[in-house]
Amino acid sequence: ELEDEEGTMLKVRIVGPEEIYGAKDYISIDSPMARACIGKTVDDEVIVTLPTGKKTWFVNEIHYDNETFARVRSKKS
Repeated sequence: ELEDEEGTMLKVRIVGPEEIYGAKDYISIDSPMARACIGKTVDDEVIVTLPTGKKTWFVNEIHYDNETFARVRSKKS
């Protein structure tokens, strides 16, 4: 969950490029927004370069589904 400087909230789910079709709020891992979010933690700034210029978002929350969380934890072990 992201919030911009004006207080606008944006909830997105980062998925593979083949998973975005027909899914509301899904963004491809290949998108500029997703690339800017990768590796960020809560309270980090995310700066995205848009055709109109740069936009800053702040990371409010990060959620993982159980399957993803299990994979991430197993890689750290």
